[in-house]
Amino acid sequence: SVSTLHNLSFSMLTSPLVRLILMNASIYTIEKYSLSGLTFLIQLSLKLNPINIIPMVAFANLFRLQQLDLSYTLLRHINPQILKGNKHLHTFNLRHTNLHLVDDASVVFVASLRRLDISQSLLSQTCAIDSNKCHYMKKLEVIFVDRYEHCCLAMQAECYVQHVVTNNKDFCHNIVQPTFLKNIVWGYAVLILIFNIVALSQKYLDISMAEIGR
Repeated sequence: SVSTLHNLSFSMLTSPLVRLILMNASIYTIEKYSLSGLTFLIQLSLKLNPINIIPMVAFANLFRLQQLDLSYTLLRHINPQILKGNKHLHTFNLRHTNLHLVDDASVVFVASLRRLDISQSLLSQTCAIDSNKCHYMKKLEVIFVDRYEHCCLAMQAECYVQHVVTNNKDFCHNIVQPTFLKNIVWGYAVLILIFNIVALSQKYLDISMAEIGR
């Protein structure tokens, strides 16, 4: 076990590393460039480590990363841009973490994600998740949550609430309905406006033709 993952910890590797499992390694601190050089890494697990913060650029060069496990850590905050460069990430595990802020929640909105676990975390037990952003997650296939309303993040996916699968989307109705009704009202108002414009134009045309007839 190591308490700190130092910068360039893997710089001396002679062959590309594809999987790095550092589960339960008693890692407390990750330095900015500790994972630099691991450009072929596909799977990274930091599960069960007492990590409470991860530098924003920690995963910046992991261009091929597909699976990331940060579950059972002590993370209290994570920069929402930390996965900006990980465009191939499809599995993200934040189970049993202390993330709970709206900014922290933004980190889950990765367009390439197919599997997401935020169960047993403060993130899932609060209302930090913004369901209006669910359109970013079109590829999501499976999501694990603690609250039924968070299933709205996965309208096309299997949603596991406390690890019991549910296909019931009725709880999403109250979230989607206001936007839906608003769109109907706006559409109706636009139609009325168009009708009035056409009616006024026709009236003006009739008056013009009557003047010409005189």
